[in-house]
Amino acid sequence: MSNKKTALKSSLINQLKFNTSYLQKLVKDVDSEQFAYSPSQGLENHPAFTIGHCITGLIYCLKALDHPTTFSEVHKSLFLRNGPGDPKIAPTGAHHYPEKSILVDELQSISQLLMQKIAECSDQILEEPYTWKYANYFPTKVDFILFMVTTHFAMHNGQLAAWRRAVSLPSALAEM
Repeated sequence: MSNKKTALKSSLINQLKFNTSYLQKLVKDVDSEQFAYSPSQGLENHPAFTIGHCITGLIYCLKALDHPTTFSEVHKSLFLRNGPGDPKIAPTGAHHYPEKSILVDELQSISQLLMQKIAECSDQILEEPYTWKYANYFPTKVDFILFMVTTHFAMHNGQLAAWRRAVSLPSALAEM
């Protein structure tokens, strides 16, 4: 394995660690009443939806690395989206979602598994073409994974940071 590929894998893992840790900080002090609450139009991606949706993105990464995995019915009904333009809005109300501790634990375990699979995968697998909505920008498996563990994850963490401000919670980034 080349030093460049080793550095890329290390960077992917570090980005995933950071974004996972940051998301956990973003929801650490969110109580059960706020967990699936939307304070206003434009902030529909509340913590319950965001955690589950980010888990879904990481599951897609595992699939890209040929790891056998499936989506639970909960993930299919609540968290799968087709990206920008998808008209489906996350339902509000904690009764629709698994408890916060369950989602946070699942996020941690899926992140750990993905870090392991990234570290173990071959250069050949990373360089394989990957067909998806943004393949014209990110045509290989490593491009897809890079997008998901950095851009996609960070976009949703940013939404949660804005959501926190809207519900009068302090910055979570200061705790990192």
